[in-house]
Amino acid sequence: MRNPFITDRPLTEQDPFYGREALFQRLQDALLEGAQCFFLFGKRRIGKTSFLNQLPLRLGSRYEVYHILWGETPSPFQAPLQALLSEMALALGQKAPSSLAEDLASLGQALRGIQEGVPEGHVALFCFDALPIRALEETTWVHACEALAQALPQAPSVALLIAVEGNPEEMTRPLEALPGRTMVLGPFSLDDTSDLLMFLTHGTIHFDPESVRRIHVLSGGEPLFVQHFGRLLFEARERHGWVSLPDVDRAAERLVEEASAEFETLWQAASPLERVVLCVFAERIGNQGLGTAEDVMLHLTRAHVRLSSEAINEMLDRLKKRGILEELGGRIFRIRNGLFFHWIKQTQSLATAVRRAPGVHTIRQRPVSPWRHKRVDWVSVILSIVALFLVGAIAFVWRSREVHTLWTATPTPEEAPASGAPS
Repeated sequence: MRNPFITDRPLTEQDPFYGREALFQRLQDALLEGAQCFFLFGKRRIGKTSFLNQLPLRLGSRYEVYHILWGETPSPFQAPLQALLSEMALALGQKAPSSLAEDLASLGQALRGIQEGVPEGHVALFCFDALPIRALEETTWVHACEALAQALPQAPSVALLIAVEGNPEEMTRPLEALPGRTMVLGPFSLDDTSDLLMFLTHGTIHFDPESVRRIHVLSGGEPLFVQHFGRLLFEARERHGWVSLPDVDRAAERLVEEASAEFETLWQAASPLERVVLCVFAERIGNQGLGTAEDVMLHLTRAHVRLSSEAINEMLDRLKKRGILEELGGRIFRIRNGLFFHWIKQTQSLATAVRRAPGVHTIRQRPVSPWRHKRVDWVSVILSIVALFLVGAIAFVWRSREVHTLWTATPTPEEAPASGAPS
C-alpha cells in the first residue's frame, strides 16, 4: 500500500481531508445568509491552503471558487484595492482595470463588471491566499477592505475571502473592527488527530489510544506534524500492523531532526526576550513544559538572571498570541508543540539566550565563606566536646594505672611497732 500521508505539498480536493467540518459548515451557512466578505486567520503551515482547496468540493456546484495566491501577484501591497479587483477580474478572464477611483459608486461599477463574468445563478468566491497579518494594521489595507465590503452588496454574485497568515490575537485592533466575518483555523482537536490517523490507515495499521494521544501532544495538533507522524509510523510499522508508545517516541526523535529547519525559522522569528522564556520552559526539570510566570521568575533567579515580572508576563502573552505557548488555565502555560519543546532542549541554552538578549542582566554573586551563613547545631557540638573529654579522661586514667600512679590522697605513714609489743 502506498503511504497515504502527504507532507510535501498542500492537500487538494482529490486528497483525503479530515477535520474542519464545523468551519466548512459555518462558511456555507454564512454564504447562504448573504454574507460576502470573510477573513480566515491561521498561523503559518496550519493548513489554510489545504482548507481553501477543499471549498469547491464542500460548498457545492452553486459556488465558483477562485483560489488566488498572493505570491503570484506583482506587488499587491502598494495599492491593495487595485490589486484585489485586478486579480478578481483576471481570474474570470477579464481585463484588469487600469485605474480605479475609490468612491463607492466607482467600486460598485467595477464589481458589477466582474459579476458579468459569473454564470447566472452562481456565486463567485474569490479566495486570496495569504495576506500577512501586519497588512491589516496598515491604513491603506483597512480602508481598502472597508470600501470593498461596502460596495459588495451591489454585486450579490461576488464574495471575497482573504486568508490571513497569523492569529487574530496578534492584531492590535479588535476583530469586530474588520468589515466582514472572521474565522480562525486553529490546531486539530484530539478527535481530528485520531480521525486523520485512523481513517488513512484503516485496515493496515492500528493505533492504540495512548499512541494517538501522544502524537496529538507532541504535534500540538498541527496538521502538518500529524501527517509527518503518520508518514514515519506507516513506513516503520506497516508490516507489523500496530503502533505503540515506543514507536511514537522513536518517530518523534527522527522528526525533531527532520523538522530542524522549520523550528529554526520559528526560533529566529521570536524576540530575544521570548527566547529566554522559551529556554526556561525547556530547561526546567520534571515539568513537561509546564510553568507559570512565578516559575519562570524562580528559575531565572536561581540562574542569577534579573528580569522583571512585568516583562515575563508580557513575553508569555506574546508567545500565547502567536500560538507557541498554550494556556491551560490559571496562568499555567506550556509549549504547544512538543516537538519544538524537545528541539529547544537539544539545541538551545538559557545562558546563550541571556547573553544575546539586550536589557537582561546577570547578577554577579560575591564569594561568600561557607561558614558565614551555615547553620551550626550547637547541641551536637557540645555533645561532641563532652564525648572527647570523656574519652581523653578514660585514656589518661588507663595510662596512669600502667605506670602505677594512683589517683588517691598521700598515704598515711605507718608507725613502727613498740619494742616488746605484739606484732
